[in-house]
Amino acid sequence: MTATLDTAAATTATTTTAPAAESGPGVRRAVQLALPAVAGVLLAAATLTDPGAANEGREMIKVYAAEVDQLQWHATLLHLAYGVWGVVPLALVPLVRGRGRGLMNLAAVLGFLVMVSMPALMMSDLFFAAITNESGLDAASRIYDGMGGEQWAVKAYLLPGLVSMLLVLPVTFAALARARRTPWWAVVPALLVLPTFAVFGAAGVGVVVPAGLLAGLSVVLARAPR
Repeated sequence: MTATLDTAAATTATTTTAPAAESGPGVRRAVQLALPAVAGVLLAAATLTDPGAANEGREMIKVYAAEVDQLQWHATLLHLAYGVWGVVPLALVPLVRGRGRGLMNLAAVLGFLVMVSMPALMMSDLFFAAITNESGLDAASRIYDGMGGEQWAVKAYLLPGLVSMLLVLPVTFAALARARRTPWWAVVPALLVLPTFAVFGAAGVGVVVPAGLLAGLSVVLARAPR
């Protein structure tokens, strides 16, 4: 009798804990599907809150110094967008086994380079705005021009991040296509996200198109076989 009760209790416990055990993969899949779309929303919000989107160089610094509150929102949102951008391949690594594994490993390395270089880039805008408000626009402009022209480490810092940001999404979706998880045509919108943002970032197209492409990549992932 006692053995029967013990067996029944064990069966009940197993039945009770099964949904909790199954919730882990469900949450992981939801995060995997959402990441590209989340990056798109953050990117669009960062562009819309950029007070100096239509300016460059000295004029951009002047606008940023005058709109520090709005600049902080822009810098924070773009910081998060770049960070999520780099996380995408790392989150999708478990989807690729066997075919495409090498490409996905490369994508993970590119994602790491994006995360360690691009998000902190926005601090420079905050620094130049603070320098302008403390020491004047001329001092901030001299530092801005001097850093890019005299310090080789600035280029060594930025170039790997920019190249990785361009390649990370297409390499990720090439790996997924190689593993037969997504169609090969998904590599094309993945490749177009950064160029459209870079070329049209200050215009409406630069907000809508990259965000739409990233949301489309989330849809592609949602339709991928489990």
